[in-house]
Amino acid sequence: MRTLPGVVVFLGAAGVVPLLISGGVALGTGGRLSEVAFTALSSYALAIICFLSGSWWGIALLRRETAVVIMSNLVVVGAWFAWLLLGSKPALLALACFLVLTAIVEGVHPMFRPQPRYYRRLRLVLTGLAGGSLLSAATLA
Repeated sequence: MRTLPGVVVFLGAAGVVPLLISGGVALGTGGRLSEVAFTALSSYALAIICFLSGSWWGIALLRRETAVVIMSNLVVVGAWFAWLLLGSKPALLALACFLVLTAIVEGVHPMFRPQPRYYRRLRLVLTGLAGGSLLSAATLA
């Protein structure tokens, strides 16, 4: 059986693959396929943002951090509104910002200090890859 860090690294890497593929397809194609790629990219980015923000709940409940629970909801609602209401380019840019915002919050808020060092490094790498994919695709939107 794999160790927890090994599983986390594997799942984290697997989780960023759809963003990289969608971003690559969006960059490399045109027409209808490109629209589908942009939709796949933005909706999956929204799902990842919701997953990350939702994970804050369990920790915040245990630590009684009301502000983090509220912040997680604001991130999800803000990302959802960006996805729903903005055009392709602004939505992709906003989603990239929300991904970076979640990483910043996890990096500076005291509630997240007990996170293992390997996770913090992994989180930065994955956020960079995901954000880069969104920003690259936004240049074509």
